[in-house]
Amino acid sequence: MSSIYLIDYYSNSIDSIIHRSSIISKLIFLVLVLSSILLTKSLINLLFIVSTIFILIIVAKLPFLKILKWSLFLVFFASLFAVSQIGYGLLPIQTTLKAMSASLLMLLIICTTPYPEIFSIFNRISTTLASIMFLSYRFFFLLLDEIEMKLKAIKIRGGYSGSLIKRMKNIGMLIGSLFILSIEKSERIYNILRIRGFKGKVYCFREHEFAPRDLLLIGIGLIILLGMFV
Repeated sequence: MSSIYLIDYYSNSIDSIIHRSSIISKLIFLVLVLSSILLTKSLINLLFIVSTIFILIIVAKLPFLKILKWSLFLVFFASLFAVSQIGYGLLPIQTTLKAMSASLLMLLIICTTPYPEIFSIFNRISTTLASIMFLSYRFFFLLLDEIEMKLKAIKIRGGYSGSLIKRMKNIGMLIGSLFILSIEKSERIYNILRIRGFKGKVYCFREHEFAPRDLLLIGIGLIILLGMFV
């Protein structure tokens, strides 16, 4: 099954305290934790953030290994950048952990929240912003499927064997082909959505009610943020 359909299934069919939390509390949690990830320079803090997100994924009853696998795609590209930081102490590890924690955080939110709820919130700010984020969301996971298929094709054809230079060349060709593919696919997705009547606005008929259970995520987010100053 395609990644995007699995995400829609996880967000709509699984029942957990995190799924039942309001989108407002999830966005506050997202901002708090993402700020902590970007600002922290402590390896211990990053490990604490990753561990906390792991626990929340389990509490949300999401398939742990599947979520971890999806997050590794972003970690792969971050590790290419981290290679250039070798020689700067723990900086390469911190860069990789930041990418992993950010991707796990985003996956936790989108796998526990139906996408109309997420993007309808941004309609209040800007319909253009909501449209851009909605199209990016649909496109990102379609691109993930393409990356997975191409990585399998490279493995079958022996692209991971040979010298380091040959392997780096194959990775470079993969990144180049993905760049061209991303442009073509984004135009195709936009045209398909226009044909289906997409008018640049995402609607949601669920009320954004705040309940006591929402304090759980906000509290965890505050603990993570305050932990930076301890």
